[in-house]
Amino acid sequence: MKKGIALIFQLFFLFILLKSTQLFQLSNNLYQFNFNNPITQRSTESQNILISPKNSFQIDIEFINQTLENLELEFYQEDSIIFRGNICKNVTISIMDSGYVEICDNIFKETFFTTLTLWNCANLVVQNNTFQDIYDTPIHVIETIGAEIENNSVLLPETNPNPLSLNFGMEIDRSPQSRIKGNIINAPLGDGLILSQSPNSLIQKNSILNSGFGGVSLMFSSDTIIFENTIVNNSMLVTDEPQLSSAVMLSVSPKTNITRNLIEKSSNAGIWIESSEETVVNQNTIIKNEVVGIFIGSSPRSKITFNKYAQNGGTSFVDQDQSPDCVIEGNEEIKISDDIDDSSDSNDSNCNYTSDDASDFNQKNISSYLGISLIFIVSVYLYFYNTRKKANLIP
Repeated sequence: MKKGIALIFQLFFLFILLKSTQLFQLSNNLYQFNFNNPITQRSTESQNILISPKNSFQIDIEFINQTLENLELEFYQEDSIIFRGNICKNVTISIMDSGYVEICDNIFKETFFTTLTLWNCANLVVQNNTFQDIYDTPIHVIETIGAEIENNSVLLPETNPNPLSLNFGMEIDRSPQSRIKGNIINAPLGDGLILSQSPNSLIQKNSILNSGFGGVSLMFSSDTIIFENTIVNNSMLVTDEPQLSSAVMLSVSPKTNITRNLIEKSSNAGIWIESSEETVVNQNTIIKNEVVGIFIGSSPRSKITFNKYAQNGGTSFVDQDQSPDCVIEGNEEIKISDDIDDSSDSNDSNCNYTSDDASDFNQKNISSYLGISLIFIVSVYLYFYNTRKKANLIP
């Protein structure tokens, strides 16, 4: 009987262990793909590409784990291009009208022109790259739907021998539904991130630091989400011109949602919004911006709710004549200490977001495990009861 009980316990704990592993993997997938449903998934173990049933093509061009120097690479109408794990010095890549394009895990350095020019790519992934000492824009995406720009590090120089270069951190142009997530951008001579005519995009959990001009600038890019970013020390080269350069600047980008960002130490405005009706500015922390915390102009029916302010240069202002029917409520002035480095660990403090789908999933499965445990306890009780009854220990 003791062996039987031990066997039951072993089987039960083995079952719990297996199911917990499956739950962990599945809940991670729910979180990873909460904002978009990617057409392709990359293998992390080899050079293989796992293609969904919607797409089937051969790998045309591969650059894997090479050291490249002083090259201008141009590709046109290729089915697929894989550029992974390379070390590149003064290398520029131009890709146009191509299918699947993956540029991942590379190091680009000392380039004097736009490093990546990506034009009309059907499936574009730019991920886990490092751009260092680039004297022009590292990433320029043009007329590409659903680009994925994730976890790149852009560290631009503080001086530039070419006065005509733009030195943007990233430029997304006419590329709707772009996903810009988890990047670090340091662009002391230009803008951190510019979206132009790229509606329905997501800008999430990026750190945009020390930009000479604007941090995040949207022009004609409606229905975009700016969520949980850290935007610190921006507009350092342009002062008293917030309409040209602010930590977050919107122009003709209605229905944009700016939520749960840390916006700090801009030489101009923290958030400057023009001609962008129905914009939502919610639960942001806006501190130490020299001109003004938030300005809303010509943007009716916008909502400014539950934001926290401290030590901004001017009172946040909404032009009620040109921006009627705005909702302003729940905003709070907070106190901070001058000797505290407000930007330290700020990215971690803003990254505890869990998707509702994953949360609901875990809650439901916790309930199911409680049910399974209850069934197990009842089963063990009945087992002992029947065993004792057969042994005539129970009348």
